Amino acid sequence: MELKGQAKNNTYLISTISPRSEEDAKVERQRLWDILEMLPAYVVLLTPDYHVPFANKFFRERFGESHGKRCFEFLFNRTEPCETCDTYKVLKTNKPHRWEWAGPDGRSYDIFDYPFTDSDGSTLILEMGIDITEIKQAQEALKLDLNRAQAVAKTGSWRLDTRRNMLIWSDETYRIFGIPKGAPLTYETFLGTVYPDDREYVDKKWTTALQGEPYDVEHRIIVDGKVKWVRETAELEFDNEGTLVGGFGTAQDITDQKIVIEEIKKISLFPAENPSPVLRVSKEGALIYANKASEKFLKKWGIKIGSALSSSSSLWITIKEALSSNIEKELEIMLDDKVFSFLVVPIAESSYVNLYARDITARAELENVLRDMNARLEDVVNRRTNQLVAANEKLMREMTERKSTERRLRDSYAILKLISANTTLKGFLTPLVKMIQVWTKCRHIGVRILTGESELPYGAYVGFNEEFMQKEGKLCLATDECACIRAVREKFDLQDTPATTSFGSFCLNNSQQFLNGLPKKQKSRFRGVCIENGFASLAVIPVRYKDQILGAIHIADERQNMLPPETIQFIESHSLLIGEGIYKFGLLDRVLKQQQSLADSKRLSDIGILAATVAHELRNPLGVIRTAVYNVKRKAQNPLIEGNLANIEKKIMEADQIINNLLYYSRIRIPELEEVDIYNLLEECAANVTNKFFGSKVKLIKQCKNLKNVTITADPTQLKEVFVNMLTNAYEAIPDGSGKIEIIGMPDNVGKEVSITIKDSGVGIESVYLKRIHEPFFTTKSKGTGLGLTVSYYIVKLHSGSIDVESEKGKGTSFKIVLPARRQTL
Repeated sequence: MELKGQAKNNTYLISTISPRSEEDAKVERQRLWDILEMLPAYVVLLTPDYHVPFANKFFRERFGESHGKRCFEFLFNRTEPCETCDTYKVLKTNKPHRWEWAGPDGRSYDIFDYPFTDSDGSTLILEMGIDITEIKQAQEALKLDLNRAQAVAKTGSWRLDTRRNMLIWSDETYRIFGIPKGAPLTYETFLGTVYPDDREYVDKKWTTALQGEPYDVEHRIIVDGKVKWVRETAELEFDNEGTLVGGFGTAQDITDQKIVIEEIKKISLFPAENPSPVLRVSKEGALIYANKASEKFLKKWGIKIGSALSSSSSLWITIKEALSSNIEKELEIMLDDKVFSFLVVPIAESSYVNLYARDITARAELENVLRDMNARLEDVVNRRTNQLVAANEKLMREMTERKSTERRLRDSYAILKLISANTTLKGFLTPLVKMIQVWTKCRHIGVRILTGESELPYGAYVGFNEEFMQKEGKLCLATDECACIRAVREKFDLQDTPATTSFGSFCLNNSQQFLNGLPKKQKSRFRGVCIENGFASLAVIPVRYKDQILGAIHIADERQNMLPPETIQFIESHSLLIGEGIYKFGLLDRVLKQQQSLADSKRLSDIGILAATVAHELRNPLGVIRTAVYNVKRKAQNPLIEGNLANIEKKIMEADQIINNLLYYSRIRIPELEEVDIYNLLEECAANVTNKFFGSKVKLIKQCKNLKNVTITADPTQLKEVFVNMLTNAYEAIPDGSGKIEIIGMPDNVGKEVSITIKDSGVGIESVYLKRIHEPFFTTKSKGTGLGLTVSYYIVKLHSGSIDVESEKGKGTSFKIVLPARRQTL
């Protein structure tokens, strides 16, 4: 009642807030927050998308701050909403809802949820939780004590509520009537337990009780084939119209009392008439009295009235115990083939004991039979139980293995579908990492692919942030050292052994603990980037094709113990199939590259034939024209003619250059690699082009100091062709001769690559043409062959480098050339 009253008061408090003005509203709301902050119960506001815009002090102290996280994230560390959440029922019903919640702090809360509309019209849920842990513990303790008390007293209870059609029995009531707990409770069920001869009597007493008469009856019941006696009482409740609305009653097992009463009745007969032996012995052990039924015992014991019992007999020992304790004792004595139970009753005020004997042979025989049957039954049950346990264990193993096999087949089929449905390695790996994320429930998954001879970049990944990828995106087997590298090399260090599997995987479920246990020298064998990013669970699983390692699966999570052995084994079982897919796409890429190379070779061959033909067909007439111009200039003294002749000579030179470009493109050779000072080479190229455009107002800005003393493995002649061509294009892209060109040179942080960017402020290139600028004979200029960029792209490609272009019409163009610092000689 107190909990309901408190919830009702809070509801009233919220409903009565009616701001009179904006300022009043702020004051009222602050007052409300202050009240809610001091409540000895938690109060929170929840949005439909599971965020917590308000939580009072009680809630924050119990569960912490949300820090913008959703309720299921910071309370239960989940990534998705809870499967069942009573709180959000109010958004569907638009009605208040009350329920009980077991909080993550292990305590019980009585929850009240109300649909709530904020001042801006948004929908919220107001939730109040009252800690009822102690109340529930007290209720459970009270219930347990009540059950124990009823069991000791052999008295059960029941409660009837006709308005709610409920009949509730206590545990002891179920035990007394031998009805399984949870069985349907009806009047017919109860009446079915009553001894047949007593049913009419009991039914009549209950009928009169329904008419207002007292209900207090004793009758027999049958439980497990045995007859028991019970006493039942009831107090029924009626409304003003005399209709039954409920009642309370008790049921007491009085079987033992009835047996004692029957025995007392039997032995209370005058001893001489009693068919069972009755004796009286003094405190000194002398036989004072014995009825006729005792004669056979006296004969066996060799005594008569007035003589003493043997001091060593079990009967006399039992009699002394009864006299000294003044407590009844019982002793079983054999006579011939029968068993008698002697009840020794001390009579304190008379200093003697009475002995009452009864024949219990049938009971003893029945008990012996029952003991034998129980022993045999227990043996059978034990054997059968062991058989069932063994069979159940076998069945569970088979079911587990079958489920595991079914899952492996299902997931293998999913991988095969990815392989067949995609045409590129990227298209295969991108959904694959998400699939592994579902399998492992880990947040960060990546697949590294071994490219070339030593590079180990990610082919696809999910979950890793940009900072992590900048550090770990590209690893090199030749220069880097970590578990990822050693797993791909298949050469683990001694300190890796506790974390490796027979398959060759590396796995940790508490990375910090593992690292802390290593000496400083051994720690240096790990890059430590994963641990710096807070990954507690880590795994590197090699991906193989036959005997060749193609890469590795990288799994990481901030939570500990996310990678049990069965999960690692499951991923390992699929790594070979993943290797098949990677090999297939790698083979496909190689085939496509070979096809492209053949096409390029054929095109070059065709261009070579064309270039040779053009050179032969054009250079002869160009030579004749050049000679004629020379002769005319020598004989003519007319300035107008000389100007035209100069133009003709210029065009002859341009035509000759076009022929040279054609011949150069058709004869591009494999680079002759040597150590090249890239800074000096760029300076030389810039000087050559500056001289070529002598008198131009274009400002050339060089920012290449970072490349001083940097050498790369390259063909200097071919690189000069590239840079001269790029700078020439930049000058020609500035039509009015006034603008700027920037040369920016920069090595990377690890000495693997250098980049040279050439930017101009010229006319730019329309986006529609950007994809075609490296095609042979494609140009946007009014003059030229369109071979310069094609030659440059091809030379950089032969150097295992790349060219990226960015351009915007009217704002200039930027070419970024990336070249490897070191390269194997082809």
